[in-house]
Amino acid sequence: MEFKSGSAPWDEALRRTGAAWPALASRVGANPTALPGWIGISLAALQPEGEVRAYLHFVDGALQAVVPYRRTKRKFFGIPLRLLDLNVSVARYHYDFAAQSPPAATLAACLADARGPGWDLAFAGNVVVGSPFHAALLQMNEFQSCIVVRYPAETSPYLPLERSWEELVSTKQKKFRYNIRRRASDFSLQRGYVMSWFGEGADTERLLAHMLVIERGSWKARVGRAISDSTTETAYHRALLPWLARSGFLRANVLYRRSDPVAYNLCCRYGAWCGQLKTSFLESEASGSPGAHVIDAAIQDAIGADCTEFDFLGDADSHKLAWSKAVRTHEDVFLFRKNASAGPIGVLKALMRLKAKRSKQGQPASE
Repeated sequence: MEFKSGSAPWDEALRRTGAAWPALASRVGANPTALPGWIGISLAALQPEGEVRAYLHFVDGALQAVVPYRRTKRKFFGIPLRLLDLNVSVARYHYDFAAQSPPAATLAACLADARGPGWDLAFAGNVVVGSPFHAALLQMNEFQSCIVVRYPAETSPYLPLERSWEELVSTKQKKFRYNIRRRASDFSLQRGYVMSWFGEGADTERLLAHMLVIERGSWKARVGRAISDSTTETAYHRALLPWLARSGFLRANVLYRRSDPVAYNLCCRYGAWCGQLKTSFLESEASGSPGAHVIDAAIQDAIGADCTEFDFLGDADSHKLAWSKAVRTHEDVFLFRKNASAGPIGVLKALMRLKAKRSKQGQPASE
């Protein structure tokens, strides 16, 4: 392994870091989407334009941080800007990167290193507000003389798992408790329903095939949001599922009526964190609430595995908020360099954003 800090092309970064990268991500508690295996799957499925690189930071021969990014272009008001896209993975749940060193100093060093070939704009999407990585991005107006422009992104519910299943259910309202019991009874073996679980060493081709059957018969198919509607999404999950299984992260459950798949819930279990990646159900079975039942089972299973959090991921939906009002707010953060190309656009975007915020708050735009 080479121990010189700096950016490198994707394949070279993998070679230089080896097992040290996933070990660092695990040690600092980074989101699993920051793992090189997950990012590599996204890149293979999406095949995005531009060059993918990673900034590597070493201290005394030890890997301290990895910041992946992609060099591409994006137009603002018809003007092309050189973009550093920090979201190189298709999974944009909670943006972060693996860093033992201070995130702000690491990010500043990455942006300074990338100034060699040049860039006008850097972007990080779906960053948790108040996280160390959010704070690091906001400090780039000082570290890298950038104009920081922020836009609201997802509001993502999560459920702390501090109680037993019975204690958790007991905290809910009477109707909610009744519906959980009703679903458990209705989908018992006496009615011909059975729940199957997929984990390490699972037949992921079978899991994907049944997920696609459910997606095609779900409400998502009507609005063009089903996995089965996209060859890219299908390819992504075909590669992701076996990787999750090999890594010991896969935890999925499928509800069957006899041998026919009815509903599924796909989770990633990483340490004590359980994140819900995808879930769906057959629209023809909606009256029995099979989608809610597989989520009930997944939460109960996570509690049994001593997970401390069930993260619903994605934006706030009513079925998620029924379980928990705890949410993580996110922002998309743009960093416009104060140069001749990006500086004026950054100023204009900042003013437009300020006007929109004041208009929403009912304040005069001229204040």
